Amino acid sequence: MSCPPKGEPHRCYRSKKRKCVSTNPWIQWLIINQGKGWTIREFSAKYKARPPRYKSYEFKCNANKALGTSHDLSLNHIHDPTEFYSEQKYIKPLTLYNARRAKITKEFKLPVVITVAVVKRVMTLVDKYYFDGSLLKEFAERGITVTYKLSDERNNSSMITQTNFKNNKVDNIVFKINKTHWVEGNNPKRVDGIVAPNRKTALVLTCEHELLHAIINVFDSKSAVRPVHHGPMFTLLNNRIFGHSESVYTYQKDFCDVEVD
Repeated sequence: MSCPPKGEPHRCYRSKKRKCVSTNPWIQWLIINQGKGWTIREFSAKYKARPPRYKSYEFKCNANKALGTSHDLSLNHIHDPTEFYSEQKYIKPLTLYNARRAKITKEFKLPVVITVAVVKRVMTLVDKYYFDGSLLKEFAERGITVTYKLSDERNNSSMITQTNFKNNKVDNIVFKINKTHWVEGNNPKRVDGIVAPNRKTALVLTCEHELLHAIINVFDSKSAVRPVHHGPMFTLLNNRIFGHSESVYTYQKDFCDVEVD
């Protein structure tokens, strides 16, 4: 993983240069855990015993990722996300995902009743923060039509991704949103193992989940032949791209489970 080659517009978020800055892991550890009331001795002991995800050599340009900004995820550089993330050996810090979602939730408003425009906006923002805006553009260049529809079906699915194939290639993708699950007052608690403190965060997590279905169907050649809804690849990429700890596609409201299909 490295900064983009010379001549391309993506630069290091912190230094504005083409070469990534390398943050001091000890300072990063202090920043991550500030406010916990530890003594210097406790900080030192816990730093030495810290989990692997906080070791800076696991990934480059820590400052970018901790701020929720990255420049190494564009399809111009990774080309095939299913192959790229399947081969990744490191674990990204949780601060990356939390920061990105915090940024996304600030860039849209969620009305009392969800609309197609809101879901389309969230999908665009997820593409922006995780793929530098290159994913939906890639779909369009491949001739894939992406549409959004609302439904009011009385079932457990809050959102589903319908992918239609033609000649073993994706022809169109439909993100179908069940608006009955997104009215104000329905407050999901957990989506794919991630705590969702509010509807906006739950919607972002759900869009991440559904966008991954589209990614696998488009880039994995086996999908058209042997589609597997939540198979091993989905579970792996769901964790490595979006940081989801589960792929059980359920999240809990107050007294019932709701599917994220």
